[in-house]
This record gives sequence, structure tokens and C-alpha cells, in this order.
Amino acid sequence: MFFHWLRHRAAWLAFAALSLPAQALAQETLDWTEDALLHDGRKLQVRMQGNSAPPSFYLTNQKSRLSQFRLVFEHPDTRQPIVWQGARYFAPLLIDFVDGVPYLVVYGRPTRDTVAQYGCPELPYVYLRHGAGGWQSIPADTAPPALALANLSTHDVTASAMGRHFSAAEVANRLERQVRESLGLVQKKIPRTLADWSTDQKRSAMVERLVGDCRPPVAPMAAVVLPAPFEGNTSVLESSEYVPEKAYDAKDWKDWTQDTPRANACTRLFHRVEAENFHQDLHFAHTPGARKRVPYARYGVIDPTVQVLCDGHVWFIRNPPDSNKIAITQYTRSGDLVFHTAFVRPRDEPGLTGTLRLPSLRSEGDYLYFDWTVSRSDGSQQLLKRSQSLRVPTSALAR
Repeated sequence: MFFHWLRHRAAWLAFAALSLPAQALAQETLDWTEDALLHDGRKLQVRMQGNSAPPSFYLTNQKSRLSQFRLVFEHPDTRQPIVWQGARYFAPLLIDFVDGVPYLVVYGRPTRDTVAQYGCPELPYVYLRHGAGGWQSIPADTAPPALALANLSTHDVTASAMGRHFSAAEVANRLERQVRESLGLVQKKIPRTLADWSTDQKRSAMVERLVGDCRPPVAPMAAVVLPAPFEGNTSVLESSEYVPEKAYDAKDWKDWTQDTPRANACTRLFHRVEAENFHQDLHFAHTPGARKRVPYARYGVIDPTVQVLCDGHVWFIRNPPDSNKIAITQYTRSGDLVFHTAFVRPRDEPGLTGTLRLPSLRSEGDYLYFDWTVSRSDGSQQLLKRSQSLRVPTSALAR
């Protein structure tokens, strides 16, 4: 989980990707200049300054990436010097002037600590306008249309950049690398809406919340609501005792009690889709006309207490370890409920374990039929003591 968080955080902070010598000091400030190509074809020279701050788990001789930036430039018409000082983890992507007004677009995810400075947009792109009161955030839908293409990049700025000047073409090359290495989170064409944002990381970016995120929590995905199960009683049709007990090695026992062919047959019957609030969901693949959700699934994953088998129908066998009941639900392959029944599992005897033998599970009329095995473990072997053929009604129509 920790390494997943690191990978996710690295993608979010891809704008600050920087490799610096390990022997350098833990913090450093770099100065360089860039030519920013404005929307009217003019070029603006911008003095860039970036510094790093090591996370608390860094060793004192390790270098963190540039994560805080400062811009100094002159208004091209009035020659007024203007400064922007950003909070940590906000990187400038675009600078431009519309009707003489300076604008910036910075990439970063505002937190509760920075919401007064940057607002709390849904996308991690913040639009800033400079006026008499300094820099103020504005909604993306009110920003001038001319603020369209990124023209600054703090990506891949190494210690060798100190004192250097980067042309507009060099900045464009760094931006191209930034787009690739950020997995599309950063775009050359600044997105204003979710539809404009083409990253394949969109789902996680919209659903996941980092510590201090200013956005409200995403509403959880509702589970598929099944009707109350029909409660049936088991009937023993046949019972066989094994004296001495019948021994199975681990592989043979698994082959006898599990149903790998029918489990594997489910692979193409479900597919993951992006649902409301960008959650992933699991739907029946062969559904004519409308999407139908798979029961016992949330966020694109089947409940681990449920086994799924597929033949002419789709079976869901729920056997939670903390319950004395087993629920069996059958759907058509196109996602229509056939039956939902539950029964009390046969009571385990001391030292013995009962198991529903999945290959034997079938339905006929208004009944379920299956074998129930009673066994015990003896080192590398499973010793079968009893096997019973059971029947359970699936509806009140069973006779």
C-alpha cells in the first residue's frame, strides 16, 4: 500500500520530476530563465526559481525534487515588475496577458491549507489573475479562452540548469516529456472540464483523496440490493460414510471440491466500466439495451467471500466465515435474477469441516442439488469422512 501511495504521489507531482546528485545538500534553490511564448506570438522572458524540501523520511544527504517555485517577470506593456510566489507542490504551466491583465495557470491539488490562495477546483489546474490585490484564483469557466496552451515547464530541471536560459523550443520539449511522464495528468492544452482532461489516470485522480484534500469525500458506491432470500431447508438424498477415511492429496482435493472450469468461464461475462463519481463498477457484458450491475461487486471487485461459477447461468455462492448460512444466487448470462436462496449450513462436527463441493452444484426445477463433504486435515492430506447429496428448494413453488 505504501509503495502504491508513493507511485500515485509521484504521478501527481510529475511536474517536479528532477534528478539531483545524492551527495548534494537536502535543500537547494535553482535559478534559470525561460522564454514563454504568449498567445499573440510575443515572447516573455521569465525568471524561474525553484527549491526543494525533503520529506521527513529523507536522509539528510538525500535530495528531494523541486517542489516550490517563484516567478519574476516584467509586464510587456508597462514594464512593471511582477512576482508570483507559489505554495509548495504547485507548478507554473502557463503565463499570458489578455487585455493587459496578467494570468497564470498552475498545476497542483489544493488542500485545506491552500484553498484561500488557490480555491478548490475539481481538476488540479488553478487559474490565477493578477490585479491590485495581487494574485487571485478565478474559476476555469471565467478564464479568458486565450489561456489555452502551456508555455512554462519546471520538469526535468537539473542542477546544470543553474543560471541557464531556455528558449521557447526547449521549454516545449520539456513539456512534451512532462506530459508523457506524468501519465497525461499534465497536458499541453490546459483542460477546463473533465471531458477535456484525457489522462488515463482520471478515475483515481477524481476518486482518491490525499491527506488534507479540500474537496468533499466522494459518495460511496451503493451496493446492488437483492431481494430477501428464500429460506430453504436442506434434505439429505443420499449419504456415504468412509471407513477408513478416504485420503486426498492437496491437488486432488482441490480438483474434487473446486470448480475451476466454471470459474474460468466467467472471465468474459463481466466487464469493468466507469460509473458515477468515477468509481469502477462491474457489469454483465452480454446485456441487451442497458447496463446491469453484477451483484456482490463494488468498485469493480467481487466480494472475497463470494465464489462465482458460470455455465448456462451465472452462480454466486456466498459463504462468509462469520455466518452459519450459505446464500446461492443465480442470474442469467444477460444479468437477470433467476433465484436468490439461503440455507443453514450443516453443522460442523468437532475436528471436522464441512464443504460444499462446487462441481456438484446444479439446479433443476425449483431445487438446488449439491454434495456436502465432511473431512479433516492431516498434514498434507485431506481425509474424507462423509459425503452427502443434498437438496434445497429455491422458491415456495418447490414440491
